[in-house]
Amino acid sequence: MSATDAPQRDVVNVPDVANMPDGSVLDCPGRPSGCVSGTPGGICGDAILAPMCVAGSWTCPRGTIPITECGCVGRPPGPDCTCVARMWMCPMPDAGARTFACGTTACSSGAQYCLVTLPGVPGAMPSYSCQTLPRGCAPTPSCRCIPDTGGGRCMQSSAGDITVTIATP
Repeated sequence: MSATDAPQRDVVNVPDVANMPDGSVLDCPGRPSGCVSGTPGGICGDAILAPMCVAGSWTCPRGTIPITECGCVGRPPGPDCTCVARMWMCPMPDAGARTFACGTTACSSGAQYCLVTLPGVPGAMPSYSCQTLPRGCAPTPSCRCIPDTGGGRCMQSSAGDITVTIATP
C-alpha cells in the first residue's frame, strides 16, 4: 500500500463508552487495546474505538478491527512511505544530501521541514512527518516562509533545519 492509500488524519483516541448490552466488563477477560477502521494487514487509522463486551467476549464495533490486526496505523511519516511488514518504510534520501532527524525518519535539509503533531489525548504518541518546503523558502529557508501553523511553534536549528510543532485538540 502506498502513502496515498493511507487515512488523511492521525490516529485519535476516543474515550471509552460503556456499551455492554448483556453484561459487565468483568464478564469479558482479556480486553483488547482498541478497535480501528481498516483491513487486516493493511493501513488503519482515524480513530481508536473501545471494544464492547458482548456475550462474554470482546468485539469491535461494526466496521472496525482490533488494532493488533493492522499493518500500520495512522498517517505515513513521509510522502513516499509504504506500509510493509507492520511498519512504515520510507526511502532513504540521496547519499550526498544532508538530512536531519524527524521522529523515526529523516528529512532532507533545504528541501523539507519536520512537522510534529502532538495529539490532544493523554498518553497518545506524537506523529512526525517530513513536509516539502514552500517555493518561497529557497535558497535559505526560515520560519518566516512556513505557512501559518494555527498557533504552532516553528524552530530553526543552527544548521538551518526547520521543525514545526502543532498541538491538536
